[in-house]
Amino acid sequence: MSMKHFFLTRKREFLEAEILVDTPRKRQIKIVEKGHKLSGKTLHTPPEGVASGKLYPRVFHTQSKPTDFFEYNGRVLVSMGKSDYLVPKQESYRFQKITSTVIDSILSQDKVLLTGEAGTGKTSMITQLASRINQPVLRVNLNGETRMADFIGRMNVVNGEKGSVTEWVDGILPTAMRHGYWLILDEVDFAQPEILSLLHPVLEANGTLVVKENKGEEIKAHPNFRLFGTANSIGSMAHRGDTYSGTQTMNEAFMDRWHLVTVPNMDEKTEVRVLRERIPSLQSKFAKRIVQFANMIRKGKEGNVVNMTFSTRRAIQWAEKTALYRNPYKGAEAVFLEKVSVEDKAVLLKNMALVFGGGKRTKKVDENGNPVEKVAKTPADPNKPKGKRGRPKGSKNKA
Repeated sequence: MSMKHFFLTRKREFLEAEILVDTPRKRQIKIVEKGHKLSGKTLHTPPEGVASGKLYPRVFHTQSKPTDFFEYNGRVLVSMGKSDYLVPKQESYRFQKITSTVIDSILSQDKVLLTGEAGTGKTSMITQLASRINQPVLRVNLNGETRMADFIGRMNVVNGEKGSVTEWVDGILPTAMRHGYWLILDEVDFAQPEILSLLHPVLEANGTLVVKENKGEEIKAHPNFRLFGTANSIGSMAHRGDTYSGTQTMNEAFMDRWHLVTVPNMDEKTEVRVLRERIPSLQSKFAKRIVQFANMIRKGKEGNVVNMTFSTRRAIQWAEKTALYRNPYKGAEAVFLEKVSVEDKAVLLKNMALVFGGGKRTKKVDENGNPVEKVAKTPADPNKPKGKRGRPKGSKNKA
């Protein structure tokens, strides 16, 4: 089935068009949508791959007219079908400004490596983009236990009418390339070197995969195939070794094949909205204070005051427990206080006292960072001589 061309108007209509001129410097189209008032009109649009104007792109090449699309900050992704197979579930999600850059890379068919602290929404950004355009997604965690057979495939023995037959079974990478799925490689910085080296030819422009184990078959990527990686560290980044131990060093040849996008933490207002949307029972004052505390710890991490990170994911978990117990201190104990070092715990409790107020539990902490409960006063000795007003001598007589 031949491809057709569709022009997206500023009123969000898709109109069938004919391309009259298409060069690296200019493009001219003619609207051929039957029955539309713009039919027959000639328009000048930006060349292919140029992000100009409020909508990018304006012309789409598909087999049938797009019916659904997702737009963010003038960037447009069109739906590739109605199948629910392997399509992530759509959830309430607040996209960050960096999403514009990611969509640009998707449209340019770049291989995108998303980096940033744990829990900043690197993977969820991709899955939620895919959910809005019915795009199937495969996801694999390269945690060091992923075997080559899982990634590339293997020969398998199948029992049929003619007896046992040996046939090739695709792994996750060939499957995504053949069918046009999006493939997310989580924790690329934990992957074994042999898997990283295998990705080199796939990461090239118009990359292919040669499967030597299957008679040297060469697999070319489907037009809808996209490859994403996520990592908490990139290159060597030795300064993060204390937080993300076990990460592998990625050389420049590997890094140069990716479009690198750093995903920051959310701004304060957006993060508060996320907490309120995800946990409606959470009091507004607690949502604001949790985010305030999280930003204090992030700054402390940057200044080497604490060794822990404080992601949005952790803030959400804390908010859930705070709403459950109606107590931020009890929620903190359930989520992170018992997982950190003694030194970090002392810093965290002091900062919590500043944000949430001291209370009996946190007015003082001992050298191990544990709250010191208020000691009750020793009751007065009933046999001690009393003064004129019936109080023990030596006590204050002021009413």
